[in-house]
Formats: sequence, C-alpha cells, structure tokens
Amino acid sequence: MADALEKIKEAAAVKPRKKTFVAIVALILLLLGWATLSGGGRIYIGYSGRWTGFSLGHYYMPDAFGENSLKWRFVIFGPVRVDHFEPETRIIEPPTEASVVGAYLHTNRLLNDKIVLEPGGRFYQEVTYTDGRVWTITNSWSLTDLTLRLDECYEPYDWEKKVVRLRPERVTITALWENKGFRCFNGPMISKTFRRSN
Repeated sequence: MADALEKIKEAAAVKPRKKTFVAIVALILLLLGWATLSGGGRIYIGYSGRWTGFSLGHYYMPDAFGENSLKWRFVIFGPVRVDHFEPETRIIEPPTEASVVGAYLHTNRLLNDKIVLEPGGRFYQEVTYTDGRVWTITNSWSLTDLTLRLDECYEPYDWEKKVVRLRPERVTITALWENKGFRCFNGPMISKTFRRSN
C-alpha cells in the first residue's frame, strides 16, 4: 500500500512539469502561427532573462533609408520571448538622375564638406575647414541603380588614422544612395553621410 501511494505521489509530481512543457510548446506554436499570419518575416524565440507574466508590444525601427517602416513585435510569456520582424515588402525604385540633382552636406566640428550634383553629370565640391581654408573641385558624377560614383573628388578624412587631413586627398568615391542623401563607405563600419541641404 505504501508503495502504491509513493508511485501516485511521483506521478502527481511529474504531471505539472509535463503540463508546463505542453503549455510552453503550445504557446510557442501559437506565437509562430501569429507571426506567420502577420505576413511572414523573421522569428526569434529565446529566453527573456526573467519570469514575466505576460507582455507584448512593438517597435518601429528605421530601415536602410532612414524611414520608420519596419515593425518589430514581441510577446513575452513567462520566461519565453518571441520576436517577430516584419519583412521589407516595399519595392524600391532607383532614383533618377534628375531627382538627385541638388546640394548635399556633410558636417562635423572640424569641417563642412558640400557636394552639389548638377544636371548633365557634373558636380562641384567645396571642403571648408573651421580655420578658413577652402578646397574646391569640379568633376563628373554618375548614378547606376542605387550607386553614386564621384570621379576624383576631395576626401578630407584619413580613415586609417581616423583624423582629418590638413590637405584633402583626391580620390574616386562610390557611395550608396539613400532616401535623402548618400553614404560613402570605407570599411564595414566606417562611413560618412551626405544629406540634402536644399
């Protein structure tokens, strides 16, 4: 009789663990279904770091063009966190040469770097240092899809030493076109951004 009671106690102790496991699996499947019905996208399931009753929310995150259009939703139930990132569904039309004509400015505490893209594929650049020195150049530019190419312009930064040069160097720049300007890259995390100023 004592053995039978002991087995019943063991079985009763296991059942809540099984129920908890089944509940968590069911919740994850429910959340996966919710995320899939929300239009696909990326889903991440993880541990929230603490036990929370129930929490849900969303964030608007800037996309590659600086617009707050990508949505990120999350649900936390107990220790389980599910994040859902909606897919980027916009079709991005490349800009036309006529739409990018204008003045663009990059500034920091040591200089102003202004580039004016003119019709017909010519650009004018003016690099003005805070001590009054000015360097100017005129050359050609071209646009292919989202890539802007500036033939032989001034680069006032020494990317390796991470300093502003006393005399800018002449270089060819290939930049990624963005919504309101363009970004020049020199390495994976090194870039400078020019924003439309007119």
